[in-house]
Amino acid sequence: MYLPPAGSLASPTTLRSKTLVILGEAPGADEEQQGVPFVGASGTLLRERLLPAAGLDISQFHVLNTFIDRPPNNDLKNWTANKTELKKLGLTPQGDPLNKRFLLPQYRWQLAELDKRLTALKPDLIICLGGTALWAVSGDGAIGTHRGTFFQSRYGTAIATYHPAALLRQWSNLPLAWADLRKAAGYVAGTLTPPLKRRLWINPTFMEIGQVYALFIRNPHWVLGVDIETCPSIDQITTISFAAAHEGICIPIWNKDAAVGKENYWSSIGEERKAWRWIKRFAELPNPKVLQNGLYDSQYLLDAPLDIRLRNWQDDTAILSHALQPELPKALGTLASIYLNEPSWKQMRTAKKDESKADE
Repeated sequence: MYLPPAGSLASPTTLRSKTLVILGEAPGADEEQQGVPFVGASGTLLRERLLPAAGLDISQFHVLNTFIDRPPNNDLKNWTANKTELKKLGLTPQGDPLNKRFLLPQYRWQLAELDKRLTALKPDLIICLGGTALWAVSGDGAIGTHRGTFFQSRYGTAIATYHPAALLRQWSNLPLAWADLRKAAGYVAGTLTPPLKRRLWINPTFMEIGQVYALFIRNPHWVLGVDIETCPSIDQITTISFAAAHEGICIPIWNKDAAVGKENYWSSIGEERKAWRWIKRFAELPNPKVLQNGLYDSQYLLDAPLDIRLRNWQDDTAILSHALQPELPKALGTLASIYLNEPSWKQMRTAKKDESKADE
């Protein structure tokens, strides 16, 4: 995959005024031999291709690894144990798990050393390369879920992307890593578009639904994003949302957290019918409409007895993305990480699993 030359997004003056950290995982054989992080094949990829293509210079960074020593066979499983293994050893879990495994006590001193270093540095930005680095500063090593979005770590603002060694094993992720580093460069330079300021109407009353509808109808040029949530166990729509750039509304139908037999959000059949009539009116607004994998949403809306048809449906972000970059994932979270400066909204929910399906 070709990485276009970017030029420098961040001027040397800007970089010198900030404390920047690149955090890796653990030394490999080459790093152990030379005593320098990111050498060998993965270091060459990072230093000579990825960072320059993103407009970053590694000499402006403090380059660290999460662990000081190299684990046997470069495999952290040799330093960790799951709960069953810990119980057999007479040990209790300490710290946050990495892939459901806990670091053994004799190796935790290395995390303490990292903590001292990062606390002293007070970095303006940490670029976490790989799941282990992400775990070290956040407690969660799910790199595929968290990459590409800024978050507040234990030591300040951070962003995560794939480790160069992982890219050498799975080359198809190279464009995503480049996009993540490009976003980091924009953050350092102060050129990123700030997150949007929005007003969201959640669990609205009928009066509030009418107010938002009136706002949209007064602004027919506003592009509306449309999205449904469904619950597979009941095979129906649970919520539907209509949102412009700065104003959005989520109309609920089903409350999965309610007591058994009281899951309907609306208190009567008449109220639910009224809610569906409002949804139909929103769908028929003349505003241009955009969906993500809209064939999924539209078939639910068209299903009898709803027969709700979206007027002026113009674009589908999943199809557009596939046409533009067919080699990249087209999930909405991936698209947002590339094109927007927004937090990872999927991580805002409190439950680990959600029965409702947000189709991507």
